[in-house]
Amino acid sequence: MHPLDLRRSSLTMLLATSIAVSAAAWAPPSVITSPDGQYSIRMLDEKPLTSGHPYDYDRTIALFHLDQPISRFPTLGFLLDAHWSPDAKFVAVNNRRANSGDYLWVFSLADGKPVKVPEDQSDSNKLGPVGDVFARVRGKLSGYAKREEDRYSIRSTGWKSATEAKVEIFVRFFDAVPVTIHDLYRVEAGSLRRVHERFERGGPSG
Repeated sequence: MHPLDLRRSSLTMLLATSIAVSAAAWAPPSVITSPDGQYSIRMLDEKPLTSGHPYDYDRTIALFHLDQPISRFPTLGFLLDAHWSPDAKFVAVNNRRANSGDYLWVFSLADGKPVKVPEDQSDSNKLGPVGDVFARVRGKLSGYAKREEDRYSIRSTGWKSATEAKVEIFVRFFDAVPVTIHDLYRVEAGSLRRVHERFERGGPSG
């Protein structure tokens, strides 16, 4: 083999090995534990009973206190990360469920009740606290028209305070620059209320 061909072959093998190692190094967590070790969010490989629901849920997301389950809900996909409120009363969970959509759950640690569920889990006639993402963009920025190919994802980026959750919505448009919406939601009476929004042309923070 020519020395140049040999070098190219070696570089190709090295790159392939590096990609394989990187892919194998990361795996979605099945358990995410609170900083104080008292609570955990777990992705259970249990197919819930969701007869008649349009989504084929094949997993269960569960909130535990120590080793005791507090609440369980049907879901799909895998865990990304979780953000625990500073006063240890709430947890915002990012659950990757598809290539587009609402990934965000917010749970009350006291009773396990969801303060927010992903939009497909809620009443089909209710948009929820986030609202119509595409309509919000069109209402604030010019040059955006709704297309079937448009996609979005909703995730938590942490807490500003004990009751204020930071949420990032990345909106991908088929023929326009993507938009990132930075929202702030306050927990009030067992639900979320949007108290601030900021629109930015371009991709998410990370």
